[in-house]
Amino acid sequence: SRVEALAPVEDPGLREELRWFLDAQLSDRRSAWEMQPDGSYVQRRPEKPAEEKGCQQALIEWWEKRAREATRLRKRKPRGPHLRHHP
Repeated sequence: SRVEALAPVEDPGLREELRWFLDAQLSDRRSAWEMQPDGSYVQRRPEKPAEEKGCQQALIEWWEKRAREATRLRKRKPRGPHLRHHP
């Protein structure tokens, strides 16, 4: 009862963003577990201070940054010839 689909991502900006998400998931050393040869699991441990942040925290911070940028852009007053009042 599982369906998987593939679709090409051709836009370079979207490809870069997708690569960031995949790298964040694959490099997680805080919340990830590795399957051992005997079928048991061992939780990965951060080896450096930079690895202390788990993937979930990185995704939350990414979303918060995007939300701040979107809010900042919405607050800017639009400029341009379409706003000029013609008599």
